[in-house]
Amino acid sequence: MIGVNLQRWLNRGISLGKFLVLFFAGFFLLFVLAILVTMHYVKGNEVYQASLAVVQEDARVQDLLGGHIEPGLLATMSKVSNPKGEWLKLNYDISGPNGDGEVDVFAFNQNGRWAILRITVEIDDPPTTLELASPGGRRE
Repeated sequence: MIGVNLQRWLNRGISLGKFLVLFFAGFFLLFVLAILVTMHYVKGNEVYQASLAVVQEDARVQDLLGGHIEPGLLATMSKVSNPKGEWLKLNYDISGPNGDGEVDVFAFNQNGRWAILRITVEIDDPPTTLELASPGGRRE
């Protein structure tokens, strides 16, 4: 099937090089679109929003990274469901005027309510690990 379609393109005067450029350009655009849609989904998540607010408001993070903390472009999220509820793990980068860091978030959803169990911020320079929420801590 693909060979037949490729042959039709080639018969129309489209060179193989042009066909491959168009094919890979389309594939690249779909890849970028998939990443953007995924990041929109992750960054729109209520746990992401709540954890980012906690990180941005924390005085220790502000002292180490500077006053204005911004999230990085990419974030990862994984969910695991079982009969008792859902577990969520988030990971994203942050940066400020004085340095960069990484945020790890663990949360649990039971009966439609998310409980942020732990927010850990690892600052690159100086190497520092901060625990911002402990088990049973902040509820959203």
